[in-house]
Amino acid sequence: VFRQGMDVSQFLRLTSSVNDRIAKRLLELLVAQYSPPAPFCWLAFGSEGREEQGFVTDQDNGLVFLPPANADMAALRAGFLELAKDMNDALHACGFERCKGNIMASNPELCLSLGEWKSRFSSWVRATTPTAILNSTIFFDFRPIFGEMQFAEEMRDHLLDEVKGNSIFLHLLAMNALEVGPPVGRLSRFATDGGKIDLKTQGTRLFVDIARIYALHCGVKAVNTEQRLALVGQRIKRSVSAIQGDIAAFRHVQTLRLQRQLASLTDGGDANRLDPYTLDELQQRILRESLRQASSLQERLKLDYKR
Repeated sequence: VFRQGMDVSQFLRLTSSVNDRIAKRLLELLVAQYSPPAPFCWLAFGSEGREEQGFVTDQDNGLVFLPPANADMAALRAGFLELAKDMNDALHACGFERCKGNIMASNPELCLSLGEWKSRFSSWVRATTPTAILNSTIFFDFRPIFGEMQFAEEMRDHLLDEVKGNSIFLHLLAMNALEVGPPVGRLSRFATDGGKIDLKTQGTRLFVDIARIYALHCGVKAVNTEQRLALVGQRIKRSVSAIQGDIAAFRHVQTLRLQRQLASLTDGGDANRLDPYTLDELQQRILRESLRQASSLQERLKLDYKR
């Protein structure tokens, strides 16, 4: 479908919808088997949380539960960890690779009560460590997949309340987002590394990070990057044409990245690294303009936070 020219946004929504259905069905079967002792919600993080999973991806998930009064937390967590392990195994059997960084619900650090998740979010927002900043780029993009969906909304409301007015945290996020710039060189050349550019780190991530920062700043609940760009663009009074340009640029880089991922399944090369000069002249121009749009967004971020 993607090869035949389907719009990248539609394709990613379709893929996310299929992935969600698989996860929900697996969880329905496991819940019938385990009869969980407390209400819970299965969460998706990162690209899966944003509904932006590509062809080459792995599992990023967690679990939140609401313990009954006077519950034995150790026993309760042990039961949910068992369910989570079987779920991670089932997803792996369905083709979703296990996360190499162990960002999975079977990790005790990511199988937490609602109160524990709120405390974890608070600690990251109030910390100034690189680890806290890294965690925010992964775990603040979350979406409920199955179970008590309101738990995720409570987590989101708590997160936005914690961030509100915390200029130090937002400043640190902005500094982190500005550490990598678009690979645009002089005289309409690309600034390549070994003849290639990284379409994730130097491409889509630039839009994703900035959209997240402004969403947190503006109290926007959307998690999908395109939706964030549209909503926060209005809040920060970016022009209509600039907002449209941001979204179009993000879509184009995302399209090239998915095409590269698809090709990597055959050629065995890096799923995100592309030699831009293998593109035809028109495609090179569109990529350069898309990266310049990312530069425009970064300039706005510098104005707002680099003080």
